[in-house]
Parts: sequence; C-alpha cells; structure tokens
Amino acid sequence: VQEMLDSGEIDPESCWVVGDKLLDLEFGRRLGLPSSQCVLVSTGHGVEELEKLNEEERRALCSCEDLAAAAALIIGASSPGG
Repeated sequence: VQEMLDSGEIDPESCWVVGDKLLDLEFGRRLGLPSSQCVLVSTGHGVEELEKLNEEERRALCSCEDLAAAAALIIGASSPGG
C-alpha cells in the first residue's frame, strides 16, 4: 500500500481506513492519512477499543456505529460539497 501511495497510484486524499481496532487506525495514520479518514467502528472489537481511550482521545477519534454508518460518512465526504 505504501508503495502505491508513494508512486501516485493511490491518491491519499481519497483513501480511508475503517476498522474495529485502534491498530487499524494507526495503520492509516502511518500511511499519512489524516485522522478524519481513519474510522473506528463500534462493531467487532470497537467498543472494547473505545474503552481503552480517555475522553479527550475519544473526542479526537473519528468513529461510527457500524460499517454502514462509516460508508455513509465516506460517501458524504466524497460528494461534491461534502
């Protein structure tokens, strides 16, 4: 993935990482994606992962109820004027 980003095959502004573990979000940040494009879903391990964070960390995190909500967020952000 990093090679594809580096070569320009993938536009980082159009990339998103969605996962149920904080490690998934760390992967996105290490690729250079902004935190707003790294989404933690509450399904799977997401609730357990949220419990590891303090209130300030939770507020700074982009999170969604489930994959459908994350998809809606991504589609909305990708739409003109989104």
